[in-house]
Amino acid sequence: MSAPNTVALIVISDRLQREVIQMALNRSGIDTVHVPRPREVEDYIEKYRPAVLILDIFLQQVNGLELLRGLKERKRLNGLPVIVVSSLGFKEVIQQAALAGARYFMVKPVDTDLLVERVQKLMPSDDLA
Repeated sequence: MSAPNTVALIVISDRLQREVIQMALNRSGIDTVHVPRPREVEDYIEKYRPAVLILDIFLQQVNGLELLRGLKERKRLNGLPVIVVSSLGFKEVIQQAALAGARYFMVKPVDTDLLVERVQKLMPSDDLA
């Protein structure tokens, strides 16, 4: 049996925000991958099955919540935990993210220590004892 995938897939258009998140996760020993085109997210998930998806609401050409809803409708999430990040911390937006399949919602600028802690909680364990 192969070890569980421990890669966090990051879908954030803003380069600086993405790099800060990647750096924080990488320093904690979590591998990251960025898919630059939202239209390729579904293919990546299907092919590589990351451990966690970190998704921004504001993406180029696509609304992140619409992308998340589509993944959920097409049953691509299937246990894939999602962390949504956004500068819109309104109750309605947080509720929409939860209904679309998000496990956590984090307001930007993201507290990277808290993000790392949440990603670590969501990572699969290779302890099969």
